[in-house]
Amino acid sequence: MKKGISKIFTSADRKTFITKVFILMLALLIVQHFGLVLSIIDKIIDIIFPFLVGCGMAYIWSLFQNPIEKIIFPRSKKKILQKLRRPLSIIVSLLVLLGIIVLILYLVLPQIYNSIVVIAESAPLLAENLRTWFLDVTSGLNWAEGIRENVRNLSIDWEELAKTIGDALQNSAGGILGSALNIIENTVGFFVAAFTAIVFAIYLLFLKEKLIHQSKRVGKAYLPEKHWQRVGYVLSVLNETFSKFFKGQVLDAFVVGALLFIAMLIFRMPYALTISVVVMVTALIPMIGAFIGGAVGFLMIAVTDFRQAVIFLIILIVIQQLEGDLIYPKIVGDSVGLPGIWVFSAVIVGGAIAGSLGMIIGVPLLASIYKIFRKNVNKRLSEKELGEDVESVENPPYVNK
Repeated sequence: MKKGISKIFTSADRKTFITKVFILMLALLIVQHFGLVLSIIDKIIDIIFPFLVGCGMAYIWSLFQNPIEKIIFPRSKKKILQKLRRPLSIIVSLLVLLGIIVLILYLVLPQIYNSIVVIAESAPLLAENLRTWFLDVTSGLNWAEGIRENVRNLSIDWEELAKTIGDALQNSAGGILGSALNIIENTVGFFVAAFTAIVFAIYLLFLKEKLIHQSKRVGKAYLPEKHWQRVGYVLSVLNETFSKFFKGQVLDAFVVGALLFIAMLIFRMPYALTISVVVMVTALIPMIGAFIGGAVGFLMIAVTDFRQAVIFLIILIVIQQLEGDLIYPKIVGDSVGLPGIWVFSAVIVGGAIAGSLGMIIGVPLLASIYKIFRKNVNKRLSEKELGEDVESVENPPYVNK
């Protein structure tokens, strides 16, 4: 009897059976202790999060560091100079990145602060200008009479509103002061995590070739050749799509900011440099980023001249149209390769999952999945068409059986 059973269940069958039982038991344990599993996963994410951030920093950093390394002692055969290329390129690229960040903050933050103060002080005048503009535009329109009447009778107690906002801020400040220890703890934790991520990123940049080589050896050792080739293909698509997307998106944002700056100078609009820089930074988010910066620019200009603010919006829409039809396809090219509806979906879903970071990485991630899926679909369709052609040759439809 035992021999009969052993003949029925081969070694491979026993392994498959044991694996399935193990997976089923593991699934039952996870369901039974789901809360504990979630807390363990949360702790693991907290531990590895700085290292994940370091990986992301190293990848973006390398986009600046690689071209710089190529121009430092490119033809030198001295070993000392060759060894200095990597650390020098890392230092120079870091200084470039820090310089860009400091310049943007220096240009933008003071002006935004001043604009917020001006907007707060001029809110009544801005509301009155908006009401006057709406009444002028809708003058003589019968369908808008009800709305015009409501707008005419609308009154806001600005002093009461300012008092309400002030009380809310004071309460928030009291809550903040009451949790000072938590703030200090969170701040220290943030800086420790940031320092860990930066150090880890530097190590990755120094040892990237060695780490890539070791990863390939491990993959080939533990994965079948067919699976390893698939993993290598997926990683190559991700690397190509992300690198092209980030480079193209940065260049595209710079072009949009420059065009907006020139247009604002031509129309003699206030805050031209500040608004252009804000739009350039927010334009790193595909599709909707420039309009986020445009909303800030609209409020800043509307304080001084509401009509110019409307003209600013028209200019921004025209530039965005040119960017979407001419500039973006030329600069980014096929690195994204997604239809507009999928780009928009990637931005919205990515933002809901991971905020502004998700908005940025959602597009190249979905583009990579789209490329891989499209290639697989085309492969399957070609195989089916080939199979149908072979079958039709072997069994022509006109042959009487």
